[in-house]
Amino acid sequence: MKHIVVDLEMNTIRRKDEARRICGFETIEIGAVMLDDNLQEIASFRTYVKPEHCDGIAKNISRLTGITDDNDEGKLDGAEMAFMDEVLFSDEDKDDDCED
Repeated sequence: MKHIVVDLEMNTIRRKDEARRICGFETIEIGAVMLDDNLQEIASFRTYVKPEHCDGIAKNISRLTGITDDNDEGKLDGAEMAFMDEVLFSDEDKDDDCED
């Protein structure tokens, strides 16, 4: 069996933004590692995500995570994130012993 561990880094959404009524934060970085049965790393993934509701990375978030507005390499937008979700969690790669 393989295990996937996901880490999300979040940024605060502006108080005046309508999206804040639903959630106070949005994802700015996604990291994941795939582990084998012995919990040894066999693959990893990391990408930045373009904020849709933030003018920039909050200073306290930048200090905590090291992520700045200059981290623009390979930033995904919402549509690309949805595509990645479809690829990562498609039924084609499920083990035969997995239950729906």
